[in-house]
Amino acid sequence: MKSKSGITRQRRLPFPQTIVPALKQQLQKVIAAHETDLKTKFAGTFLPDQLDRKHKNAVKEFIWQ
Repeated sequence: MKSKSGITRQRRLPFPQTIVPALKQQLQKVIAAHETDLKTKFAGTFLPDQLDRKHKNAVKEFIWQ
């Protein structure tokens, strides 16, 4: 959505609480897989453009996976 000033604003939507347990379970699985990859010296992820130079450890941080 754009306001009168032309600024793009994010729209908030209700989040169904019924799916929270399944999402938490999935997140735990992904975190476990990421930790396993790091223990086995997996190289990490590919970052767009110059982000790998800007954020040196980002390729192995969970948030970028």
